[in-house]
Amino acid sequence: MNSTPKVSKQPLLLFWGMLVTCALAIGVVYYDLPGPICGLRRWAGIPCPFCGGTRSLAALIQLEWSEAFHLNPMVFLACMSVILWLGLWIADQRLRKQWAISLHQRAGQLPWSRIIFTLALLNWIYLCWMTCFN
Repeated sequence: MNSTPKVSKQPLLLFWGMLVTCALAIGVVYYDLPGPICGLRRWAGIPCPFCGGTRSLAALIQLEWSEAFHLNPMVFLACMSVILWLGLWIADQRLRKQWAISLHQRAGQLPWSRIIFTLALLNWIYLCWMTCFN
């Protein structure tokens, strides 16, 4: 019986998905391809928690870190989390450690729905603030 846990390729898949999404964002922002339309902004004139996400991804792929964060902090931090997770996963593979598995087990104990709701709310407040005062 093998006691070593099965290696998940989830960080790798998320990273590739993020790259594809960033490439699509480049197409939308710089080549005028049709992109997402925010119904909340159109209806009420205020941004949703994801407004600026496409432009943030386009800035991120061009390594414009501060611009990407400024456009949508939540999208930027989500991408940085995926990159960090991938780096940890690669280190696990190369060094034969189980840091990612340990982190995954610990993270599974966190109240993610509350954390994500709070981050989305804070991000929305930030975007509304930036819309009103810029």
